[in-house]
Amino acid sequence: MRSSAYLPPDEAAARAMSRLGEVLPDLIGVREQVARLQAREARLLAQADGIVEDWVADAGLQRRSEADMPHRIAATEIAAAWRVSDRTVQRQISEAATLVNDYPATLASLEAGRISLAHARVIVGNGAIITQRVLRAEYEDAVLPYAESEAATRLAPICRRRAEWYADVTHRRAAPAVQHPAVATTRAAATACSAPTRAGPLRAQRHTPARTRCAPPGGRA
Repeated sequence: MRSSAYLPPDEAAARAMSRLGEVLPDLIGVREQVARLQAREARLLAQADGIVEDWVADAGLQRRSEADMPHRIAATEIAAAWRVSDRTVQRQISEAATLVNDYPATLASLEAGRISLAHARVIVGNGAIITQRVLRAEYEDAVLPYAESEAATRLAPICRRRAEWYADVTHRRAAPAVQHPAVATTRAAATACSAPTRAGPLRAQRHTPARTRCAPPGGRA
């Protein structure tokens, strides 16, 4: 026989969900504050990296063995203050410098609390294969909406496919002009799909043969 001290399951669940609803806004707020602090830390680490670069330049340290020493000294100082390993600090400084200098929109989203540091690391890590700044910015713009709405684990394959596509664009632009006529025809048709024309991209796509119709990065035709 059920004890009268227990609530009916539906009522117990409703009461618990109501209490969780009171805690949830604070949990979201804390996460946003953590993200803002992580963005602040990234800026400070990038600033420390810039200070060391000035040290290297001011001292005229040309050889790599000489230029690396100030970086190791700075990492040791920060590691001692944080009570972590030097290698951990060196990695974090490198990641922070890349985030601050090469991914400003991602950093801004982190500062606003819209993404976590895990999201930022996924974007930066996968974007490492893109060497052209303009294409890197396009890649960042393409993946940020996903980062702001998906978990970092689900973001990773999206970033990987987009980064590979933009890296392939870099390689194609650097490739020799001489190529097989069939390849040239296919690439010209693909360019027609994406390049704006006076008639607009819709008309250009209508006149593109089915076999050469373009697909978005990471998608299918």
